[in-house]
Amino acid sequence: MLWMMSGSGSGQVLFFLITVILARILAPEDFAAVALITAVLAIVNTLTEMGLSVAVIQRADITPTLLDSAFTLTLTFFLAISITIYFLSEYFAIYYRLPLLSSLTRIAAVAFFFQGLNSFYRSLLLRETRFRAISLIDIASVCINGSIAITQALLGYGAYSILWGQLGANIGAFIILLSVKRFVPHSIGSVKLMRELLGFGAWVSIGRILGTTAGQFDRFLIGKILPEKALGGYHIASRLTMTVPSLLTGMIDQVLLPIYSNSKNDIAIIERGYWKGLRYSAILIVPISILIAIYAHPLVFLLLSEKWLYTVPVIQIISVFSIFQGMGGGIFASAIFASGMPKLISMVNLFRIIVLPSCVWIGSYWGIIGVASGVAVFGVVGRLFNQWLLKKYLRYSLRKYFQVIALPIVANLGLLVLGIVCQSFITLNNPIYTALVTSLCGFLNLGFYLLLCLWLMREECQLLFRHFQQATRLVKVRLV
Repeated sequence: MLWMMSGSGSGQVLFFLITVILARILAPEDFAAVALITAVLAIVNTLTEMGLSVAVIQRADITPTLLDSAFTLTLTFFLAISITIYFLSEYFAIYYRLPLLSSLTRIAAVAFFFQGLNSFYRSLLLRETRFRAISLIDIASVCINGSIAITQALLGYGAYSILWGQLGANIGAFIILLSVKRFVPHSIGSVKLMRELLGFGAWVSIGRILGTTAGQFDRFLIGKILPEKALGGYHIASRLTMTVPSLLTGMIDQVLLPIYSNSKNDIAIIERGYWKGLRYSAILIVPISILIAIYAHPLVFLLLSEKWLYTVPVIQIISVFSIFQGMGGGIFASAIFASGMPKLISMVNLFRIIVLPSCVWIGSYWGIIGVASGVAVFGVVGRLFNQWLLKKYLRYSLRKYFQVIALPIVANLGLLVLGIVCQSFITLNNPIYTALVTSLCGFLNLGFYLLLCLWLMREECQLLFRHFQQATRLVKVRLV
């Protein structure tokens, strides 16, 4: 987990900083086309991967023929979908009345192909729990992305700079992955093994396709009915709000799945891991989302500039969704996959594709604020539905769920109250003064939250601190 935080975490922080720099250079309208392309690629990515990465990680034993089969499937699907995206780019631009979309989508199609190959090699490293290698590759990829994108943005290439940066990063990551994990297929694989992989992966993909499509519906809707500035602002607001919480939940999920698999998928171990993960997720992730919501105004002013201040209410509302994600969203999928019930993910995402678009559609009558509110409402309802599924099919107690998150909620309520009081003293007149006061208030809030956690959850805090010390010493030894 520490390697994922220090490596992938550093990569995400760098990517966030790159986004901030680009936001200061480019106009909100430049991010509108990028938001639509990103939404489309997020959906087709789940389709082409066909759940193969999860299938490879989840299997107890793998053979060279199995890997050859998985590689052939990955290459075939990603190549086919990339070609399809390339030739449909013109129709995509016509539908949204954005001529720029056509050429941008073609660049994205090529980048998408390399992303598919990267997902295969990354899954091999994940299975071997080589988190250090994954983390370093992530950092290198982000650095390549940032250097290309920022340079081109300064030269005036607008939205093109973002897509060329992604293409360069994906090609660079592929070269590095190939050198680290020297896997070269020796055959096209076995048709029988391909069917087995697709048998498991199909359920994973169906669930992911449904969930991802629903998750991108807000961007498609905003892009169709609202001005480009609204979509660009919504895209940046989501990035600012969700980057750190999503990073942490994603790392927890990626770490837990191979650990569950190495434990022979023992049901008792999985449930124990789920409750422990839930408590620590609520302790670590929820306060970040609360702080982002409280200090959204000075954060946008300092990081993005005044031209983005219209996104502040959107950030605060989306933070509600992020808070509820921190109460189990990052550990749900790994428990389901490890329990051998990928069909439940399809049920979750079927619920998501019905309820989330409905919430967003109703909210769209009140503009971008209404769309964000619809996402927040779904965050609450969806989290409760997921927990109900765990109770029905895996017999996880709902009562225990609320018992586990009760103390973290109390600590976070204390953080929220103090933060609201502190935020009232911040003004946006002088950037230096604003940065100083915001930093002081943030450290005061974190110190108060830490004291509350030590008082309410001393055992968990001591365990976190002890493991952090041990892991830090281990990393120092390895580095030396």
